[in-house]
Amino acid sequence: MKCLVCGRQCLSAGETTTLVGYGYFVDDQGRKHDHDDNCLKRRYKCECGEKWIESKRRTCGDRSDDDPPPIAGCDWKGKGECDCHSNLKVDEWTDTEVLDREAGIKALLEYD
Repeated sequence: MKCLVCGRQCLSAGETTTLVGYGYFVDDQGRKHDHDDNCLKRRYKCECGEKWIESKRRTCGDRSDDDPPPIAGCDWKGKGECDCHSNLKVDEWTDTEVLDREAGIKALLEYD
C-alpha cells in the first residue's frame, strides 16, 4: 500500500480480528452459511510517521481458515463500519503484501 502522505510503499504488520461470537446456519439445500461479522483489520505505519488502519468487510464464508468458500448466490455482506475504528470497511484489501511474523510483531509494538 502506498502512504497517503509521502507516497512511499508501506507494508502491513499483519491482520487482527475481534472475537465476538457468531453463529452459522444451514440453508434448505444443506449449505453452511458463515456470516462472521468480526472486524478484520490491518494496521499500517510508514517511515514518515503516518499510520492508519484498513478493515475488510466480510462476505458469506469469507474466512482465512479451512471453512468452505463463499456460498454461490448468497449476497450477505458484513457491516460497512465498526465501533473499534473510525474508517469505513473496504470490500478488498488495498494491498496484499504483509510483513513476516517477527517484523509484524515489532511493527505492531511500535504502532502506538
